[in-house]
Amino acid sequence: MDDLNLVSKRFETTSQCNVDTLNLSNRKLKELPSFIQKLTHLKYLYLDNNHLMFVPEIGNFIQLEEISIENNQLSLIPENFSNLKNLRCLNLSKNNLKCISSGLFVSLVNLTSLWMNDCELMYLPKEISNLKFLEKLGLKCNCLQDLPEEIGSLTRLHWINLEKNEISFLPSQFKNLQSLFYINLNQNKLETIPNQLIELKNLCILLLTDNLIRTIKDDDIMSLSNLDKVDLRNNRIQTDIQIQLNNIKSFILKNKD
Repeated sequence: MDDLNLVSKRFETTSQCNVDTLNLSNRKLKELPSFIQKLTHLKYLYLDNNHLMFVPEIGNFIQLEEISIENNQLSLIPENFSNLKNLRCLNLSKNNLKCISSGLFVSLVNLTSLWMNDCELMYLPKEISNLKFLEKLGLKCNCLQDLPEEIGSLTRLHWINLEKNEISFLPSQFKNLQSLFYINLNQNKLETIPNQLIELKNLCILLLTDNLIRTIKDDDIMSLSNLDKVDLRNNRIQTDIQIQLNNIKSFILKNKD
């Protein structure tokens, strides 16, 4: 922690209060150091791989554009996060959140990237529809059984990772995500290729390994004219199935034993 003491001394002078980037990752922090209160011009803050259980101070940094608190011990997000109107990128992955307050999505309307991988999330609030500018959404390794219909409002979303959840179907409004070019649904509980995916005409990469899919039809794949890669390994598809590949560069199909 000696290096942190040096950092503290560095920020004791007012001239250092104009910094816009601070990286306190990998320092075994249980709470944020007091000097951080002076850094009112912060735009980029990195707190990954610590032992933080609560971070109320962050709500004071209204100029923040990016914050990463990955791999800590957060169980809730402070209400004053609603002050972060300029936030573009938020990484909350590998925390013990289990659920997300709807108020978070109501306030952080300018987010373009949101990472909540491995947070034991049980559901997504319908207020996620407020994130109109969201382009990337990471929800890998959670406990999601379904998604809200309102996710269909994220019309700028082009990348989503839902790997390792419990999803057995997609909401009907998922078909509205016409900007999507990448979707990862590996290791879920899908029994068919959802029709909503077939309607995503700009989809390039479709990952569906380790589901429960038994059959697929030519129409399911061929209607997606921009597909570059389809991965259906480790499903329950009959081995004699024939697919007309056309422009698909990588089509991977291998059954479970």
